[in-house]
Amino acid sequence: MRGVLPIVIAFGIAGACRTPGATHDGGRGSSCGPATACDPGSYCAYSPRLCGKGKSPGTCEARPSPCDDLVAPVCGCDGKVYGSECGAHAAGVDLAANGGCSHQVTDWIPCGPTYCDARRSYCEIVLSDVFELPTDHTCRPLPAACVATDGATPDCACFPSGTRCLSFCGHVDTGGVAGFHLTCRL
Repeated sequence: MRGVLPIVIAFGIAGACRTPGATHDGGRGSSCGPATACDPGSYCAYSPRLCGKGKSPGTCEARPSPCDDLVAPVCGCDGKVYGSECGAHAAGVDLAANGGCSHQVTDWIPCGPTYCDARRSYCEIVLSDVFELPTDHTCRPLPAACVATDGATPDCACFPSGTRCLSFCGHVDTGGVAGFHLTCRL
């Protein structure tokens, strides 16, 4: 019975360091999560990008500075849209693997953590039935026959036969050019 008491006390002390709202050293390379913040010069990078909802904790990574002016919208773990992955990380936010940002970006298709330019690409979605392996989202080049002309929106028949995930094709309202998403399950 003597050996049990020190172990119980050790677990109690370790648990006290991880209470909600508490911070730890937060330095680069440290573990982090919803209850354990990184220092102000870092953000919590999750792998896979499940925003702290997976089994694995995140790792504190340095915030980039400066970011270029590249416009490639992304969805952050905080539910906000950022102009680029670098912009999200500079703000202290990692990307959300499954998306979920409710803000519409004109002419851009939500595609997991990123957005696809609806004028040049479509979103291919390969569904995962395993939580720890998020659904795969990829921006793919839009076939020439699918590019909207004269305001007319082509239908899904514009994709060549044999296009992956074509069995479930749908339009996405972008508030501008209509986009496509193709979804399948492996």
